[in-house]
Amino acid sequence: MLVEAAWQPDGRAVALAFERSSQVMMLHLTSPQPSLSAQILPVDLPELRACSDPEGVRVRCMAWDPKGGRLAVGLAGSHPAAGQIALFATASRSIVSARFIGYARPRCLEPRPGANSSDAAAAAEGDGVGLAFKDGFKSGSLLAVRRGKAQISILPMYFTAAA
Repeated sequence: MLVEAAWQPDGRAVALAFERSSQVMMLHLTSPQPSLSAQILPVDLPELRACSDPEGVRVRCMAWDPKGGRLAVGLAGSHPAAGQIALFATASRSIVSARFIGYARPRCLEPRPGANSSDAAAAAEGDGVGLAFKDGFKSGSLLAVRRGKAQISILPMYFTAAA
């Protein structure tokens, strides 16, 4: 079952995450619009398979930055980084490729006072989490992270040519 989809800003591909899968698939539109000719290919994201139970890893949300150079993936389930955001540098030539650049844990996703990390990950599971990038930040993008209905964190992301 599809749990999350995020369009690449230029509209040539959409990232797809499925229930009980540690893999993100990319649906590439192979012909000019309005054609719907497409191919679906896995994106190699080994960091998503970094746990002993790959079926327990879940992607809860995804977002592309407005320039298409970064993909943020919210992790859940049994992944060691559950409750964090995995960040990938992306390139799109004929197909999309991604390179892991690190994890982020915005303040709104931090464990609540007095909770251990497994309790925090479990609590975050029940809260709705959303991601959105904002363009116009001169040196990169701003990533907004929402948890539940009332908690929001803004992460300024500074991009260098090498990252």
